[in-house]
Amino acid sequence: MPDSAFHVLGSRSLVGQHFLEILSDLHPSSSIYSYSRSNISGSSTHHVGLESIVANIAKSSSNVLISFLPVDVTLCVLAQLSDQKCANSLAYVLCLSSTSAEVKRFSYFSYDRILSSRLLRSERIIHSLLSSFSIPYLIIRPTMIYGISANYSDKNLSRLSRLLRLVPFILLPRTCGYRQPVHYSSLSNAILHAVNHTLTHGNPSRPSIISIGGDLELRYDQMLSDSTTHFLFGSNLKILYIPDRLFVMLTVPLLFFSPRAFEALMRIMSDLNGFTKSSDFLSLRSL
Repeated sequence: MPDSAFHVLGSRSLVGQHFLEILSDLHPSSSIYSYSRSNISGSSTHHVGLESIVANIAKSSSNVLISFLPVDVTLCVLAQLSDQKCANSLAYVLCLSSTSAEVKRFSYFSYDRILSSRLLRSERIIHSLLSSFSIPYLIIRPTMIYGISANYSDKNLSRLSRLLRLVPFILLPRTCGYRQPVHYSSLSNAILHAVNHTLTHGNPSRPSIISIGGDLELRYDQMLSDSTTHFLFGSNLKILYIPDRLFVMLTVPLLFFSPRAFEALMRIMSDLNGFTKSSDFLSLRSL
C-alpha cells in the first residue's frame, strides 16, 4: 500500500487526542489531517465538514480514515463522501462503535434498546457501503473507556467518581457482575496496531467488527477499588454489601421516577466482560 494520508475524525476526544499523538510520532513524514466537531481557536483542527474532508482527500490517492466520532455520525460522513465520489480514494477505514450494541440489545429500558438498534443499524450500513467499494475496514466496539489526560477525562468512571465523592459510603449487592474497562491509551494503541497492520500487510482477513476491553476482568466492586482505577475514587471509598434481594427492593422505587437509572443499577449484578483483551488484540496476526 503506497504512502497514505491519515484523516482522524473526532481528534478532540480522550482517545482521539492520544491516538493523534502516537500516530504523529510513528508517521512523522505522513500527511495527517485532524477534524473535530468543536471549534478551537488557534487550532489546526478542521471542523467535521464535508468541504474540508473532500479537499484533503483529493490531495492523495491513498487515504486512511480513522473516526472517533459516534458511529452514526461516521456513517453520515462516509455517505457524503460516497455521494461526492471520494470513497474510491479511501484505502482503509476504522471507526468506533460500542459494546452497547450487544449488551443493551435486550435491555428492559426502551432507551437502551433504541440505542442498541441505532448502533447496529449504523454498523450494517457502513458494512454495506464500504463493501460495495471493496474498501477494507474495521469497526471496534470498546467497552467502558476510562482515564484522564491533560485535557480530557472519560464520561464513565470519572463521572461516577465525582458522584461518589459526595457520599460517605455506597451500598452494593453481594453479587457484583464483572466488568472489563479499557484505558484510553490501550485502546488507541490497539487502533494504531490495526491501522499499521493493514498498511503493512494489505487487506486484512479477520472479522469486520471486534469488541475490545481491558486486560483485567474485575467485579464491579473491585473496579471501584482496584489499583488501576482507584485514583479516580480515592482510597477512602467505603462499600457496604447488602443481600441481593434487599438491593433490588431498595432500587424498585426508581422505576417510577427513572427507569434508566433502575436499569443501570440492575446491571451492577450482570457480567459485562469476556471481550477481546487489548493486549491480545495487539498480538493478533490475522487482523
